[in-house]
Amino acid sequence: MPGKSSPIPAGSAQDGGAGEAERLEATAFSKPGGWAGAAVRTLAVAFSTFQLYTAAFGTFEQFIQRSVHLAFGLALVGLTYRFPHRRDARRTHPGDWLFALLGAFSALYVLLQYSRLTTRISMVTPMEPLDLAAGVILTLAVMEACRRAVSPGLALIALAFVAYGYFGQLIPGRFGHPGIPFDELVEVIFLSTEGIFGIPLGVSATYAFLFVLFGGFIMRLGLMSLFADLALAVAGSTSGGPAKVAIVCSALFGTISGSGIANAITTGSFTVPLMVRVGYKPHFAAGIESAASMGGNIMPPVMGAAAFVMADFLGVPYQHVAVAAIIPALLYFFGAGTMVHFEALRQGIRRIPRSELPSLWNVLLGRGYLLIPIVGLVYFLMSGRSAIFAGFWAIALTIPVSFLRRETRITPGKTLEILEWGALTALPIVAACAVVGVILGIVAQTGLGVKMASAILTFAGGNMFLTLLFAMLASLFLGTGLPTTPTYIITAALTAPALVKFGLPPLAAHFFVFYYGILADITPPTAIAPYALSAIARSDPSRTCWTACMVALSGFIVPFLFAYEPAMLDPLMAGSGTTVYRVVSVTVSAFVGVTMLSAALIGWLRVRMTVLERLILFGGAVALITPGLLTDLAGLSALMLVLGLQTWRRRRSVAAGPTDAA
Repeated sequence: MPGKSSPIPAGSAQDGGAGEAERLEATAFSKPGGWAGAAVRTLAVAFSTFQLYTAAFGTFEQFIQRSVHLAFGLALVGLTYRFPHRRDARRTHPGDWLFALLGAFSALYVLLQYSRLTTRISMVTPMEPLDLAAGVILTLAVMEACRRAVSPGLALIALAFVAYGYFGQLIPGRFGHPGIPFDELVEVIFLSTEGIFGIPLGVSATYAFLFVLFGGFIMRLGLMSLFADLALAVAGSTSGGPAKVAIVCSALFGTISGSGIANAITTGSFTVPLMVRVGYKPHFAAGIESAASMGGNIMPPVMGAAAFVMADFLGVPYQHVAVAAIIPALLYFFGAGTMVHFEALRQGIRRIPRSELPSLWNVLLGRGYLLIPIVGLVYFLMSGRSAIFAGFWAIALTIPVSFLRRETRITPGKTLEILEWGALTALPIVAACAVVGVILGIVAQTGLGVKMASAILTFAGGNMFLTLLFAMLASLFLGTGLPTTPTYIITAALTAPALVKFGLPPLAAHFFVFYYGILADITPPTAIAPYALSAIARSDPSRTCWTACMVALSGFIVPFLFAYEPAMLDPLMAGSGTTVYRVVSVTVSAFVGVTMLSAALIGWLRVRMTVLERLILFGGAVALITPGLLTDLAGLSALMLVLGLQTWRRRRSVAAGPTDAA
């Protein structure tokens, strides 16, 4: 427990954790020195400037915009994510230069041959030898960039899909197909709007890059420190305060991050040691932060690249996706909060004295102006402006806001640093979006998505719960070891069609697989966030992982809720069938049910629970979480019964002497 001699200072969370997050997300990153480093800086600043220019004055035709975007990305990946195990890590190998040049040239080939390629008849006009060569080189370059900057596993998956497309005639059963000839295969991957230059890369070339850049500008204002102090001021003095600080801080950081790992390391470097100091076990502290940080991917207004891809897949404005995420996101963080609240009561963890915490009024008065760009972003999105417009002007707002205080000023020198940082930070997104384009091209050409949907529906036998269960398991499996964006894109192509075919609204179906793609990052065997935070907490990675899954249990349940009652995704009641009653009833019952579920799992409500009380409360929680008036009444009856038993036992305990009651 921190004593009075060591108060928790304002601004105690440092923004430097973001650098550690980048290192963990991209262990092969190695910026060169000398003139090669100068070339990287120049390319990175030019990359960000190009993106800002097109955001301000209008994007080019999609193939031009995406080819330039990919050319910048491949060149920078080649020079910064280099061949490992060399003696001098700051020297650039000739092979890296060759990769950068070939990758950039093959990406720009579409631009250089634009007039000819856009007038040819797809799948009819034969490809020229140089077209085939450029297509093969770009496909290999994209896979190598993915291997370096994202994940070797994702690159191998893309290669497996290419093999599936070419050798389909050798596969028996429902998943077999006639096979795609080599030249058609190259054309599908290279020149179609469903291949490398498809929707995912389009999202990277517009919205995603812009919001990464916005995160760079906003974090240079010191917003992470503000979020930490706001969380301390609001939740620090409550039961289990430090754990709630971790949840609140992760939720706030998630509003502008969209990256679960960056969220975990940036906030975890501050919150995990604080939780351990006040009495939480190390594995529980790391598990709490892991679960809370993953929620950053689902927290509006900035939800990461996957949410922008979802908007394009569904053909709706991004703000529709952000609004739909509000209630599920709040429910996710509320569930984690109740879990740590009951755990703090069970362990008897003391509160942090108010004298050791920053004042909410002083924090808002001193640095509340830093929230202006975020308020502006939300205003632009909710007023019907495009995400590109909102992102650009939110970035523009950070400059005058930074000059309100001397210590936060973003000078021209700092602006160049942010432009470089934004471009280098976006490289894994560029590589991931390009390589999943390869996968999507094969899926579209072979009809694999339809075949997968048919298989899921056949195995489920027309049962909705089994259909959802199989879709959940498929999403968790497909997301093993992969970042959120490629996981969502793959599951959206292979799993979501089954849910849509069963009868779910497309938005609910895509949100369903989106959620489980995120939760794959905290589930075994490749739980990236828990393993990273277990190093900070010095805890057992396996125990940390299972604790994270328990704390995030509400996240595993929420998708089933909005699958059965899609009104949860329509809080503004824009849909024709959505009513106030439907939204309020499903929301209230879900929040009460999640509270009961947390209490049952921890074993504490008002006092320590008996096994019978836990079973009754668990059953009531399941009933409340299941939409329906009768199930709601059954769940509330179970809650009243357990509260009555707990009150009776507590009074008897007080009459008998000292108690461990809350």
